[in-house]
Amino acid sequence: MNTFIHGEDPSYAIRRMADALSKIGLTLPEAVTDTPQTVTVPDPDNAEIAAAIRAATGDPAADKEVQRLITARAIDRGGYTNLLARAARNEQWDALKESIGSINDQIHDVFATAARELEAVAPELKGYRDLDSIVLASLPARAADPARRALNAQHTLRAARAAWLKLWRSVGGQQDGRPEADILAICNPSPDEWLEHASRRPQSLPAPGDVWATVQAGFTLDLAHDIRAAKARYDHISRSIDGDREKRRLEKGRATSWGTYR
Repeated sequence: MNTFIHGEDPSYAIRRMADALSKIGLTLPEAVTDTPQTVTVPDPDNAEIAAAIRAATGDPAADKEVQRLITARAIDRGGYTNLLARAARNEQWDALKESIGSINDQIHDVFATAARELEAVAPELKGYRDLDSIVLASLPARAADPARRALNAQHTLRAARAAWLKLWRSVGGQQDGRPEADILAICNPSPDEWLEHASRRPQSLPAPGDVWATVQAGFTLDLAHDIRAAKARYDHISRSIDGDREKRRLEKGRATSWGTYR
C-alpha cells in the first residue's frame, strides 16, 4: 500500500494532523503517535572484520562471528535501518487511516457543541455583521458576555472545520469541489432556503467557512460527514431547484396551450 501523499513522508502529514487536532483539544490515537523503536546496527571497522577472519576455524565464510560482522556492515551500509524506520512510519500512517472514522466523530462532536453555543447567542448579536471587528472592552455590559461566547465559539468552529478539511484532504484523499459545496460543508439548508439567498442580486450566500455569516443567513450549522457529503448536499439542492424550474416551465407550457396565458 502506498501511504505517501504526493511523495511526502507520512510523518509530516501526521504532525500537521496532530497540530490541527490540538487546536480543538483532541489528540491522535497512541498507535499513530507512538514513536517507532529505533533500530541501530553499528558498522564494524575493517580491523574487527579482519581479526574475526583470521581467528576463524576452518572456512571463514562459515564462521558465525565473521557472518555477524559482515551482516552488520551490509545492514548499515545498505540503508536497511532507514527502510525499517520508513516502514514504521508507514505503519503509523496506516493506523491513522484506520482511525479516520473515530477522529471524524470527535471533530463533529466539537463542532456541534460550538455550533449550538454560537446559535444560542446569535439573537443577542443581530446588529453585529462581523464578529472579528468586535472590541469586547467597548461593548455595553449586556452584549459583552454573548459576544465573548460567540467569539470563542467561532474560533472553535473555524479550528474544527480546518481539522476536518485536513483529515479528509490529507488522510481521506478527497478534494474540494465548487465554492457552493464548500459553503455546504458546514450547513445543510433546504433548497428553498438556499434559493432565497442564491437568487438575490447580489446573492447573499455566506462565504465558505464563514460560520457567523452562515448563522446570520438563517442556516443551521451542520458539519458534513466528509467533503464528498458536502458535494452531495449541493448536488441535491441543484437537482431540486432544476426540477422545480422544469416543472414550472412545463406547467406554463400546458397553461399556454390551454389558453390560460395570452
